[in-house]
Amino acid sequence: MKIKRIFLFVVVMLMFAGSSFANQKLKFGVYIWSSSFDDLKLSNIEKFVSSKGIDIVELSYKPFSENKDIKAWAKNLVLQGKDVEIVLSEPKYIFPERWGVVEDRLNNIFSSGFDVHLDIEPHILNGFKEDKAKYLKLFVEFLNKVHAVAEKYKKGVSVAITTRHYKGVIDDIARSSNRMVFMIYGVKNLKKIQETIEPYVRYNVAIAFRAEDFKSEAEFLSFMDKISLLTDVKIFIVQNLRQWDELPIR
Repeated sequence: MKIKRIFLFVVVMLMFAGSSFANQKLKFGVYIWSSSFDDLKLSNIEKFVSSKGIDIVELSYKPFSENKDIKAWAKNLVLQGKDVEIVLSEPKYIFPERWGVVEDRLNNIFSSGFDVHLDIEPHILNGFKEDKAKYLKLFVEFLNKVHAVAEKYKKGVSVAITTRHYKGVIDDIARSSNRMVFMIYGVKNLKKIQETIEPYVRYNVAIAFRAEDFKSEAEFLSFMDKISLLTDVKIFIVQNLRQWDELPIR
């Protein structure tokens, strides 16, 4: 009996010891920009995504549209159950005169079987600070149009934002997207991150962070685990693959 009790105690302790990270069911994604394909072979990128257990791939539009091998690889990832989103990242897309270009690209993305990720960040445009209300209105109207196209194809839309620049229209952004990705760059204060994210966790949210803000992969994995415990966010996107690849493991 005594041996049995000791055995059960050890099993329970091991369960608790391993529960912090493994049982959080965290999902990790990574941005793969055009420059990554300039510096790394596609075969190396394939191995990286596979070996790291990456669930979400944010793939830049240019390599997706111009390289058939990259597009074929992306389609294979979808067949494997990965979430592949093609990234549009031009701030000026919010202007109505650019809609024709955007619509063509959306049709290309959705008809190819992929979701879209909008990393267009209109807050970096000249004039945003001076005429913020106008730019936010244009952004929300733009998202409504993108969402309408996505619904025709039954595809998803995710949007990268900051809480600081888009405060006041975040509820509108949530209604026109399937996931909001909050860019939290250079912030290591857990309490501050918790206070920033908590008002929006009722939505489907993810957090984007820079690998270069951490000394090692182990450090950022531990950090994301702590954030998840505080906020219940389960999806984290790394900015970007090259930075992650250059990090030491420990």
